[in-house]
Amino acid sequence: MKFKIVAFLLLSSVIVTVGAVLSVMKQFNVTNASTTAPAQVTNAPIIATSITLIGMKGPQTTNATTVWVGYGISTDGALGVAVPPGEIRTLVLGEGRANFVLSNLWFDVSTANDGITVIYDQVK
Repeated sequence: MKFKIVAFLLLSSVIVTVGAVLSVMKQFNVTNASTTAPAQVTNAPIIATSITLIGMKGPQTTNATTVWVGYGISTDGALGVAVPPGEIRTLVLGEGRANFVLSNLWFDVSTANDGITVIYDQVK
């Protein structure tokens, strides 16, 4: 019986350790100087399990107007998720989707140099 308990504890430790290194929370700010063309959040193919967006162009700097966000859409005026100044939006994966790719995330601004803070759980 002691052997089974020790084996379970060792196996549990390995699973927790492995799980802990599979993803890392990160964040960055990005702005868009153009009011006529959406900007890509990043051109790096970063894979994430979750994405949280905040209507801020920098630390402690709220946007002047709403920023519009779209996933896989880069057409001006067609982005459908509104992120009002200082507010938070979390993108949720649809049924059957494994992960987000941050290079597929675009944002549009009405006021030049507004932006978003992107917080994501990066897959390692």
